[in-house]
Amino acid sequence: MNYYILTTDSDPIVPLLEALQEYGGYILDAPAIDTHNIAIENGIKEEFLTTYGYKFSGTSGDFFDDVNQLFQALASVQNNSPSSIGGGGTPRRPLAPPLGEPTACRVCGS
Repeated sequence: MNYYILTTDSDPIVPLLEALQEYGGYILDAPAIDTHNIAIENGIKEEFLTTYGYKFSGTSGDFFDDVNQLFQALASVQNNSPSSIGGGGTPRRPLAPPLGEPTACRVCGS
């Protein structure tokens, strides 16, 4: 994606845009709701607030408008498969290492 075509008004949209461009993301279809969600690591909400002075979530403001514009510019990869991960071609970044065996579930307590 050429992010220079986006008209952004918030500084934090650039790292989000670059992360999606370099590493990709997943689209989950939920026809009952018209929303987008971004999974983030623990502590990011606080870091975002400290760094930029406003919340990561919300329903208005420059960052909200930029995220909406960004999501409208995303394109779905149609040829993703085990033999062409991420759609084939030369990856922009190395693939993640294989996941290890699960150890314990922090949420469920097992």
